[in-house]
Amino acid sequence: MLLGDDDSQYYSSATATIGQHVFMTCHNDVVCMETSGTGVVPDVSFLGLQQDRYRFLTKHNGKLILVSQKGVISAYNPDTKHMDTLTTKIPYPWCVAYDCKGTLWAGGTMGVYSLNKKDEVSKADFPQRLLVTTMDADRRGIVFFASADSLFMIKDGAIEALNNQLPELAGHEIRSLHVSPHGYLIIAAVDGLLVCRIGKNYQLHDVRFFDHRNGFTILEPQMGTIAETPDGTVWLAGVEEMTSFKPADLFTYSEEDTYIQPLPRWWQHWWVWMSALLIFGIAVWLITRGYEKQRNHRKMIRLQGEKLERERTIESIRRKAIEAESTELAKDIVRMTEKTMDEKVTFRTASGTIVVELTDIAYFKGDGNYSQVVTFYSHDTVLIGLGALEKMLDSETFVRADRSTLVNIHNISSLLPKQRRCIFRSANGQEVETKLLAPAFKRLQQLL
Repeated sequence: MLLGDDDSQYYSSATATIGQHVFMTCHNDVVCMETSGTGVVPDVSFLGLQQDRYRFLTKHNGKLILVSQKGVISAYNPDTKHMDTLTTKIPYPWCVAYDCKGTLWAGGTMGVYSLNKKDEVSKADFPQRLLVTTMDADRRGIVFFASADSLFMIKDGAIEALNNQLPELAGHEIRSLHVSPHGYLIIAAVDGLLVCRIGKNYQLHDVRFFDHRNGFTILEPQMGTIAETPDGTVWLAGVEEMTSFKPADLFTYSEEDTYIQPLPRWWQHWWVWMSALLIFGIAVWLITRGYEKQRNHRKMIRLQGEKLERERTIESIRRKAIEAESTELAKDIVRMTEKTMDEKVTFRTASGTIVVELTDIAYFKGDGNYSQVVTFYSHDTVLIGLGALEKMLDSETFVRADRSTLVNIHNISSLLPKQRRCIFRSANGQEVETKLLAPAFKRLQQLL
């Protein structure tokens, strides 16, 4: 079925059903399809909302809750055709859900936020700073959301990590999740599908994990694209195909057929303990052997300290002389460092100039007086060194990972320790990645 004749429109897979109406987001509006359940072709119409890209929608109390690319969260009443703006104070929202107290929770690029009934926005105490792209709630108002390969639950206004109950998720980046009204939790990762039961006090048990080894072949599940029909059939959409299943059927087989035993933790291997004892013995031997050397070395350090102090005094005199002759240069440097970071920045290249959105920059690679700026859409070589870039850009957004790499930490989607890969994601889902050395990767882990 062709929805309209406008070639500029494209449709996403975010949908919600209210009565006999199915709503679906598109590029600049929301589509409404009125169905009768008899197989007749539905009537299709546009709601005629403001020109914006709506990236997510859900329903609550008979209203549509819409999230736009501009960061506006709105509530649309299909009966009165009236839309109210709930908030614009949450930066870069991706997904929303309501809890049992009527509090709206929103996940986005900057973390997790809540909007209470008094329209007060507050940022939750979220244990990491990675992108939150999927969120869902059950009938009791318990909210589940995911960030990278970590799963969390919001209960009574507090965030609780659930990865200790689901060690199978380690290393599998989560794309979408769904809380079934029949008591199941379905999680779609980039390379697998996890299904488990939700027990009393929201304890997760009977975990089943599926990947290419036992039948799960969906390529790159899309965000927020798990839906369930009234008979309990769950539908999951991917980039190239769609699949359906009933969670109850997955638990009728034996454990050997459906469950893959996770690998033991690294500290549970015998060779880890043997290696630790060997390292401890070598450390004791080195400390004992080096004790005498350290005592003699202290004298050398004291003499070197006196020498260094004299050199610093001479260097201080030289710097004062240079500063006296370069007052104008110093003022320019101060103005440059105090200048706030604009939304766009202009760089000189060998063939002219380019203008780049700061939010589109993933990272810089430096090479002497040149740097390569890597965005989600292009790679360009600019005539500026990495040191000058650090002074020009906001230090809280652009952080030096190593001697030749400057990264935008706000666009970091995930860090994969095993491959030492850093993955960046833009607001519209574009991704780039780079591989870092071990010290640089460790530094980014500490910052995030």
